[in-house]
Amino acid sequence: FEMSGSPKTFGYKTKDEFVAAAKLKGYHHTSLSSAKVLFVENVNNLSGKIKAAQSKGVQIKCYSEI
Repeated sequence: FEMSGSPKTFGYKTKDEFVAAAKLKGYHHTSLSSAKVLFVENVNNLSGKIKAAQSKGVQIKCYSEI
């Protein structure tokens, strides 16, 4: 998975804390070019990273979905 934005509003103090929680769920943090999932603050946002992920067929999930 890759990340965009901040997971703080979802109860994670840092991105590293979110990465640790995601690893416990079986996810592996990687770059967008090899990610299967992009975690974001708002799935309806159309940031450049989200558009790039969509063009590569990467699944977009909200931080709250972990």
